[in-house]
Amino acid sequence: MDQFASLLAPGSIGSVHTEGPSNSLHLPWLTTSSVKQYTLVFPIITGENKICLGLKKRGFGVGRYNGFGGKVEPGETVLDAAKRELLEEANITAIKISSCGRMYFAFENSPVLMDVHVYRIEEWEQEPEETEEMLPKWHSTLPAAQAESVFLPSIPFDNMWPDDELWFPLFLAKKSFVGRVDFNKPVDGEKNSKMEDGPMRKWWFAEASLDSMKA
Repeated sequence: MDQFASLLAPGSIGSVHTEGPSNSLHLPWLTTSSVKQYTLVFPIITGENKICLGLKKRGFGVGRYNGFGGKVEPGETVLDAAKRELLEEANITAIKISSCGRMYFAFENSPVLMDVHVYRIEEWEQEPEETEEMLPKWHSTLPAAQAESVFLPSIPFDNMWPDDELWFPLFLAKKSFVGRVDFNKPVDGEKNSKMEDGPMRKWWFAEASLDSMKA
């Protein structure tokens, strides 16, 4: 896809996983004037089919479950930022952390393109603890019917970002991926609506080589 040609290593794009509905394919990608880098980290215990998600208690995305992460600060590497945010938001120290995805998000009422680096962490120190910003909670990566058998809730896609359900299968299958999602502004008249409340406008995801994850 031309949209990613200048951002990703030549030949890094694999087969397309999913794209927006046919009635959105003619729409142009939203125009942005600046790019900011972010991180997103998911602690996961593969052998036990467990993933730790955090309920956002304040700020952008409040009230939704997500991974742990935030802005890359000046002078930081993306990896250092991922480790710092994980410690600040869940009070755990990464030992084994690996890059697995890179996604871009644009919002109709924002000039910023969010460049989000996704990581999985399989070894860490300390147990996840509640912080001022996040409430960590373990979930089962198994289907809902099976999740009940291990006494854990299944992944709460109905209380997460709407695009998560599209790329999580790639993440759980340990496949690396890239993608982009554009969001329209919230519907006029919605009370107390925020930028992140707008509906998905257009999206695209694909498997990709790890070369495409480099900052």
